[in-house]
Amino acid sequence: MKRELLIIILLINATIPMVQAIPGDGSQNPLEISEGIYYGNLSEFGSMWYLINLTGNYIFELDGDIDTDFDLYLYNLTEHELDHSNEPNYPDAITSYGYYGSHLLEVRSYSGSGNFTLDVSSFPVIPGDNEKNPISISEGETTGVFDGSIDFIWYNHSFSGNYNLKLVGDDLTDFDLYVYDQGLNLIEQSSGITYPKIVDLYSFYESALIKIETSSSEGSFTLNITSFPLTAGDNPANPIQLTNNMTFSSRLPVVSGGDLWGIWFIIEINGYQRFILDAAIETDYDLYLYTLDQIEIESQTTSYYPEILTTEELVGTFLLEVFSYIGEGSFDLITQEVGDAPGSSFERAIPIETGNTNGMVPGPAFDQSIWYKISVDGNYTLAVYSDDGIDLDMYVYDSNYDLFTSVHTYNNPENLTLIDVHGEYYIKINPYTTELGDFILFFYEQVETIPQTSTLDGSKEGGFDETFSEYGLPLILGVAVITSYAIVARKRAAFRPRNIKQNIGKKLQSRKIEAKVCLTCGTFNPMGAVFCEECGSDL
Repeated sequence: MKRELLIIILLINATIPMVQAIPGDGSQNPLEISEGIYYGNLSEFGSMWYLINLTGNYIFELDGDIDTDFDLYLYNLTEHELDHSNEPNYPDAITSYGYYGSHLLEVRSYSGSGNFTLDVSSFPVIPGDNEKNPISISEGETTGVFDGSIDFIWYNHSFSGNYNLKLVGDDLTDFDLYVYDQGLNLIEQSSGITYPKIVDLYSFYESALIKIETSSSEGSFTLNITSFPLTAGDNPANPIQLTNNMTFSSRLPVVSGGDLWGIWFIIEINGYQRFILDAAIETDYDLYLYTLDQIEIESQTTSYYPEILTTEELVGTFLLEVFSYIGEGSFDLITQEVGDAPGSSFERAIPIETGNTNGMVPGPAFDQSIWYKISVDGNYTLAVYSDDGIDLDMYVYDSNYDLFTSVHTYNNPENLTLIDVHGEYYIKINPYTTELGDFILFFYEQVETIPQTSTLDGSKEGGFDETFSEYGLPLILGVAVITSYAIVARKRAAFRPRNIKQNIGKKLQSRKIEAKVCLTCGTFNPMGAVFCEECGSDL
């Protein structure tokens, strides 16, 4: 019997419902729009996306129902945000300048749900109204006007060297000057409150964008672009090479009074380094030491010459700036490789000659004291004048490191008289408190004497006659009158803070410090004193 197998195939035609994507419900399915007014509705925390082809300048304005807070975002096709408006109150608005091609708009609910209105409108492209449409200008004078329609004007200029940009506006205006590279990275700016607004570019070789901006005022302006020759040392990118143990004599003229404020140098340092700067008395030049990234390391900014900057131990290449606060003219700059820190110990005492010596107690790195070495042959007066609030004491040692004499009162200045001394002696300036500060050390020879008895160290004899020393220090029979000379108290500009307190110069300028010298211990006492404040002896 033959069997047959019957196979029945049942085909079932099932229809699966498809969910249709609604245009605008995501960045991958935006609703295409152009100029015009569009209406929509958002659930809380929802978004609506649009695709628009931009051909210039546009304003996008968003309004929504009461009790909603919808925000507006502009993106390129990769969803990189270009601009946004998320104000707490309507309207939210974005003004775009110079974008071309397809872009995405998102209306996003920050809070609430409801209806919204999106208004898209274009406006004419005006040369200079955005960074993508700058006005090309050449060296020389360019004029412009702010009439209230725009807040900034963009220019483009190709630079090739050193340039000065100067902006001047009408009275009662406040226009600012900015320079950007082509990637819109800010290079320099001048946004003070007074004209001219000035930007200097040194060794600059590229095309850059210049933006003139106003916050609210209207009026005309003039922009001048002027090139100037490249001169060695006129900027950190073009420093003058220094070597150790040399003297650099500057050219004329120099620094302030023109466009340049300072001269820049570069030097290799391996250990401790000293820079000594001297110039005409009518000038006031300072020393600043920087890393190659122009981070300030140290400075010496007193009002007196020579300016002496002694570094801590450094290794590498550094920039040095001679900065002019006052005046212009030549200067001498000496570099010295000093090995161990000068003045840090008895063995490293700094040799000085009679006259005024400017100094600063170096701080914890050098045991909070500084040493000087003097060569003497006769009678001398020492006085150390410190900043207000700083109590410095003075110690004198002989060449065998034995203490010869000292003064450590609360007076300012601290004074000592050395009578009939010969050979080398060492002076230690030491702070009594932990507060450090600047000082001036007066070291003068008394050129003639008359016999008088003094027991400064228990054995010396000597005295003073009515004469003036060759350094301008009058001495009248035991009464010393110290006068300042060639010392000018100079007020520093706010943008260059000073390290030295100016009250030192102010106290010395046009003032006499009168005192009675104690013939027992050599201390200076007030003119009305009857007994010595230091040792109690009769005056």
